[in-house]
Amino acid sequence: MKKLVLLFCLICLCGCSSNDIPKEKKEELKQKSLMLMEYLQKGEYEKVGKEVSLAVVGLDAEILRHEFSKVPDVYGEFQNVDKIKMMRIESGYQVIVFINFENYKAEYSFAYDENGKVLGIYFK
Repeated sequence: MKKLVLLFCLICLCGCSSNDIPKEKKEELKQKSLMLMEYLQKGEYEKVGKEVSLAVVGLDAEILRHEFSKVPDVYGEFQNVDKIKMMRIESGYQVIVFINFENYKAEYSFAYDENGKVLGIYFK
């Protein structure tokens, strides 16, 4: 019985995959995430701020500058994108960009609403 419950949970989890995202939307989200990541790397925080949903309070250029400006100092220079994963979430979509810095492997995670506006940006 426990195996059946575990199998059911795995099937439910697999349902939250990128397979239920239309191909065009996947490409749009991929390009937007790479663009936002590039803006963060270059310190163009105002451009990132323009992509944030109006429903989000407190994610402006100054906050982004405070949170992301020290990334290269701590982890070294950006090297390359390793892979990209995306999934459907309750509020829209999540895109995780796995990247390599000189001294660290990291993830940028972008949460989007249904209209493609940023709901959250996470760095790990």
